[in-house]
Amino acid sequence: MKQNIIFNQWIDYNYKLDNQILTERYISDALFSLFENLSYSIKDNSLILIQFKIKFEDTQYRSISYLQSITINDLDELNDIFIEFWKLRDEDYISLNPSHIIFTYKIINNDLLTETKSKLNRSRRVNIVPSFNFKGFNLPKTMDYLN
Repeated sequence: MKQNIIFNQWIDYNYKLDNQILTERYISDALFSLFENLSYSIKDNSLILIQFKIKFEDTQYRSISYLQSITINDLDELNDIFIEFWKLRDEDYISLNPSHIIFTYKIINNDLLTETKSKLNRSRRVNIVPSFNFKGFNLPKTMDYLN
């Protein structure tokens, strides 16, 4: 579906989830679907501000990522970043049955920019101890509590 491009205005792109289980594949499919629609009409060096959110059946929204500033050439790296953010937050939201993936974005008109440089914000690296998820609890994979 080809979309008319609107510059300098915030737009929500909705991607409906089929089964309310949000996986990495759905995140990738939604993001690539959005960029397929946008790639017909914008230049490679156009700056796009974008944020990853999810919507629940009760119309509540939750932001998953920070606002990212990218060009269309950074799609693969943006996909990796959104998946990293989801991995950090999925245990908090998986039981709330997300119904949609939402990408809120704004395309900045190139005439208003002095430079088009991407700024990708990754979450801070956290050392995660291997654990076993059981009924919402993260249990250690070992009974040796001294290590």
